[in-house]
Amino acid sequence: MKRLFAVLIVLGLALGLSQASIAGKFGETGQVTIKRDTYGVPHIYAQKVYGLFFGYGYAIAQDRLFQLEMIKRSTQGRVSEVLGADHLAFDIDIRKNFKPESIKAQIKNLKKKERDVLEGYAAGINAYLEEIQASPGLLMPKQFIDFGFEPEPWTAYDVAMIYVGTMINRFGDLNTELVNLSMLQTLITMHGQETAWDIFDQLIPTVTLNGAPTTIPEGEWNNVTHGKNKGLKNGLTLANVQVSQEQLIPDESNLAAFSNCVLIGKDKADGAKAILVGGPQFGYFNPSYVYSVGLHGAGFDVVGNAPFGYPVIMFGHNKHIAWGSTYGAGDHIDIYVETLNPENPYEYLFQGAFRPMEKRTEIIKVKETDDYLLDVYRTIHGPVIEFHIGDGIAYSKKRSWEGLEIDQLFGWIDATRANNWNSWLREVYRTAQSVHLFYADHRGNIGHFYAGKFPERQPGHDGRLPASGEGDMEWIILKSPDTNPKVYNPRQGFIANWNNSPAVGYPGTDTWWYFWGKADRVQVFFDALSSNERFTEDEAWELIRLSSFTDINARYFIPWIQAAFEGVTDEPARTIVDALGAWDYQ
Repeated sequence: MKRLFAVLIVLGLALGLSQASIAGKFGETGQVTIKRDTYGVPHIYAQKVYGLFFGYGYAIAQDRLFQLEMIKRSTQGRVSEVLGADHLAFDIDIRKNFKPESIKAQIKNLKKKERDVLEGYAAGINAYLEEIQASPGLLMPKQFIDFGFEPEPWTAYDVAMIYVGTMINRFGDLNTELVNLSMLQTLITMHGQETAWDIFDQLIPTVTLNGAPTTIPEGEWNNVTHGKNKGLKNGLTLANVQVSQEQLIPDESNLAAFSNCVLIGKDKADGAKAILVGGPQFGYFNPSYVYSVGLHGAGFDVVGNAPFGYPVIMFGHNKHIAWGSTYGAGDHIDIYVETLNPENPYEYLFQGAFRPMEKRTEIIKVKETDDYLLDVYRTIHGPVIEFHIGDGIAYSKKRSWEGLEIDQLFGWIDATRANNWNSWLREVYRTAQSVHLFYADHRGNIGHFYAGKFPERQPGHDGRLPASGEGDMEWIILKSPDTNPKVYNPRQGFIANWNNSPAVGYPGTDTWWYFWGKADRVQVFFDALSSNERFTEDEAWELIRLSSFTDINARYFIPWIQAAFEGVTDEPARTIVDALGAWDYQ
């Protein structure tokens, strides 16, 4: 009998080899049962949402409490409190980048059933902490003893901040406009204005280049006129916009973090209605950065993997649908150049008048030394990321997702309960950050939605470079997600993505190292998926091994080498060129 669909990122069935009931002990949880399968993966069974996520929090605390504690601290800028001054710079960067009051206000405005997710999760962790306190010699994880501190009680805010602090503030906050500016300044110095702009436009194109592989086949997305305008306008010049040396060095930890996803629909799947192979790549972590869990009851019947500590399964399936995601690299963040008041550098010019910056003072506790007082500033655009007081400017950062973080989280949670394309799409439309989202169902349908709330910018605003913060370059509106690229059951019968462009003619990314060009690793998938009429689960899974060991540049360079040596018979050149021509790129 054929399987309804396959999701190759899911770990095994809940066989109930071990079981623990924590019912009746914790009030409003109701009956909560945790069963662990043959892989040790916890499956939580409960009739109430609060109890379901209570069990989730309890299980993850049992398994990885120290990792949980440290990811909580890392998302709030509280690492140096327990690990010392070596981590102070990290904490400062985290605290400057978000506004705690905004997240707390969003949580306060949640409906009860949504608060139950966060509060139940926190209560489950705290229940296990109480057990540790009763038997610390037996249950306290060794890392806490080694580093000389104890785990703290959790709140709904702590749970939410794991998601907000990593998925949004970290993975959704990539921007290289200041690096781009430095690059352009250097090119102008070397080559002059006209040639510099020609090179810059090749390095960071404003639209996806012709011939660049796109996840949505040409002609299957109704492209609305998009585009960016070139140049710094409204009094800004390259001479008076400065960049610090720190901004010139990209975060190398991001450069290899490319994720992929392959979906095979009913016309190409063999032995399944549809197949989804997800390859989220977060880097190397021990313990793993993902956590496998099953949630059963209270409207959920979901199994899969969550980035560590998230109260949402981002890669998984329910009885009807499966889903996955990759980073989107869309342009939904802008750097603004704030003109400072010569009499007061903490005032900035906006719409003809100087305004005071919003200020808060953060107290960062540092182990074995004095507290550090940090003044955090914001303008109407967002957090101030750099001051250049001597030049009379500062840089602030505007993000389309600010104020929408918690709604996005619950959009993703609610999407895990969807049973068809339309109900899933309705929830993922709430996504504010740029991300590729993928869908498959038990009827054999597959789909892709390029999520995010993207701004419509003023004429003259080049999204690749910093813009004037004086009020003349404000976003006009956040576009409806219905205008974003999406496809349902493409004619080719498959969908593949490796952080590449979503669609032909779509605006190019403003992040220089996510260049969407003709030479793209996703072509490995396209070639393999086009070469066979049908794929089994195992053959689909094999695509990951194939792509992992493929030299992605060989296909582009070898034809040039062959052309250069055409007619050459001398050895060993002839043998080498012939060997390259016969190579399968593995």
